[in-house]
This record gives sequence, structure tokens and C-alpha cells, in this order.
Amino acid sequence: MELNIDNVKEYTSEKMIKSMEILKSELSSIRTGRANTSIIESIKINVYNSNLPLNQLASINIIDASLININAWDKNNIDHIIKSIQSSDLGLNPTKDGDIIKLSVPPLSEERRKELSKVAKQKVEQSAIAIRNIRRSIIDEIKSNEKNSSISQDESKRMQQDVQKVTDTFISNMNKAGENKQQDILSI
Repeated sequence: MELNIDNVKEYTSEKMIKSMEILKSELSSIRTGRANTSIIESIKINVYNSNLPLNQLASINIIDASLININAWDKNNIDHIIKSIQSSDLGLNPTKDGDIIKLSVPPLSEERRKELSKVAKQKVEQSAIAIRNIRRSIIDEIKSNEKNSSISQDESKRMQQDVQKVTDTFISNMNKAGENKQQDILSI
């Protein structure tokens, strides 16, 4: 898509959506006090001579607010799954119950909640930086088009304002997502 006055908002949004999706994915993988499949589904398991995410090797079900059941499709992978969960930095301790792995999600300590809240805030800030970098590159592109007379000075100013509006919207949405996650982490 070529940048022009008619599509500047769409062009900018298209480039910024990826950063927003990455942030949502990263925030969902941060543990809260409740059982949530997203905290473990991307854990890499070393099987079949490669590292595969857990959700490609087993079904993951939430039983209640503090219990997750993992049902490995290949029973030979159960020990590999347990070892990978134990070695992750989630602080979870899986137990083997026949062919099912039970994962009890203990409540977070106050100290750990504050730590995870800071991690969420850092992820939001990193994503906001990525958004601002995208804004800068698009504005540079607009200024370059203005210099080589592809667009007028008025069009350039209008396009830059449109880019700034889209940027503000994305950063605001990211901040809201981060605040919601922090509230989720800090609530007991």
C-alpha cells in the first residue's frame, strides 16, 4: 500500500496493529492469581527432535479457578511436559495423575503480584516505543514526499496530524490493556 492523503490513517493503523497484537499476546501470558490456559500453552516442550508449544501436544482444560488439567495426546510426552513446566519461570508444580497432568495454580504472593504488575507495565512501554517508532518512520516518509514535491505542505501537515491521531489512539488502547492487566494481577 502506497502512502497518500486518502489512506494515511489506514496505512498507519495497518502498521501499528501488529504491535497491539503482540502486546495482547504478551499480557495474556503473564500469570494472574487465576488458572488461565494462556500462561502455559506456549511453553516449549522438547520432543520429536524439536521444541513444540504445549498446545500442539496436549489439550489444556481449566477445571476451576486454581486447577488446570493437561491431557497429552501422546502419553510418551507426559514426562517431557512435566519437566518443561517445572523448568519454566512460572513457579508452577505439575503432578501426574495417571494419564493426566494436574497443574495447581497457587495464589500469588503480594510481592510476586507487584513484580508481575511491573512486568506488564514494561511490556506496555516497550509496545508504546514500537508504536512511536512506526509513527516516526511514517512521518519521515511524509516529509520525504513533501521535500520531493509529491505532496504539498498543507497535505503533509494534515497527514502528520492524522498519523498522530492514530498513534494516540493506539497508545491509549495499549495503556488501557496494561491497566486492566495490572488490576487483574493485583486483585486477589
